[in-house]
Amino acid sequence: MKILAGSSNKLLATRLAIALNIKYIEPKITYFNDSEIKVEIQKSFHNEDIIIVQSTSKPINDRLIELFLLVDAAKKAGANRIILVMPYFGYARQDNINS
Repeated sequence: MKILAGSSNKLLATRLAIALNIKYIEPKITYFNDSEIKVEIQKSFHNEDIIIVQSTSKPINDRLIELFLLVDAAKKAGANRIILVMPYFGYARQDNINS
């Protein structure tokens, strides 16, 4: 099992890695001038379980797309199972139809 994080929660991910005695992998996240985001993982996760730590704090949409790209990159790197740790989920309060 390995752990990686998006740009919103690197500190939490490194502390979890220490507490769980697992390796923290630093993904390469690039933001381009046209607002596109590129996520690269330089490691192979052949049949390993991966923990991804990412909040959708401000800027919410960028963090959410970053999360989707992290999941996609982990799958392409061979992850067996992906476990998401999301301390804050933007848009979650919009599910109340009475507001």
